[in-house]
Amino acid sequence: MTATGSPPFGTFACDSGSLEQLLGGTALSCPCCNGRLTSEKLARLFDEVQWLAQGRVLVNANQGAQQSTSAGHYAGMIIDPHTHMISRTTDDYEAMAKAGIVAVIEPAFWLGQPRTNVGSFIDYFSLISGFERFRAGQFGIRHYCTLAMNPREANDAALVEGVMDLLPAYLEKDGVVAVGEIGFDDMTPAEDRCFATQLQLAIAHRLPALIHLPHRDKKRGCERTLALLREVGFPPALAIVDHNTEETLPLAKDAGVWCGHSIYPETKMDESRMVALIQRYGAERILVNSAADWGV
Repeated sequence: MTATGSPPFGTFACDSGSLEQLLGGTALSCPCCNGRLTSEKLARLFDEVQWLAQGRVLVNANQGAQQSTSAGHYAGMIIDPHTHMISRTTDDYEAMAKAGIVAVIEPAFWLGQPRTNVGSFIDYFSLISGFERFRAGQFGIRHYCTLAMNPREANDAALVEGVMDLLPAYLEKDGVVAVGEIGFDDMTPAEDRCFATQLQLAIAHRLPALIHLPHRDKKRGCERTLALLREVGFPPALAIVDHNTEETLPLAKDAGVWCGHSIYPETKMDESRMVALIQRYGAERILVNSAADWGV
């Protein structure tokens, strides 16, 4: 282990061999996933902490985020507030960690086809609130989740009843930070009832709600979403309305909710449109996420 340079730009370096000798066979557990921290993982974490800390020092020295980034230094830490990691590989986690992502929030969502029984939801909720935390922790990323019945499956009355019965126990688990994704798909009366019920669950469990705007007829879906929040008495400051576009963002901003945007390279919102929206409306109560589901 060596220390080089002088404050505030000095660095502390140690390799896995030095750490192995220092630990003397002592086993350490990761505080977020309880997995075993090997000397290799600890060495990588030390490197990443130095990288992040140096970026912050550069910014605090008034050299500016743009200048520090162009010099190859990272100026902060990223939290992805909406990303479906069950559909991604460990290569994706590795790439995210290298890009500076330190935490993710994974909302419950549709698995590509309708689920046929309540047991499938039990397995899925257990996976994203349990094992996925461990998988993310292998790359130094904190994993949180939101749990709910996705609107695409809310038209199966028997399935909805069963899932509503099991959700309260899962909403009390560690790492569950909101009820979601909830909202509309086809905007049917059944979806409306399921949406309202889950908003009431969020109130009962003192949790925020992560809300999915429909892919079709998005403006009408946003209008009905905001009306339902008022009808249920859900606090706008605890609502995240996601998948906004140019036609829905003004409505969501005026309603006082948090406004989410999912960035896809080929569909939905792209980077240039997102930049234009922030330039026009500002960054207050704006969230930008990857969603990162089954596609590119």
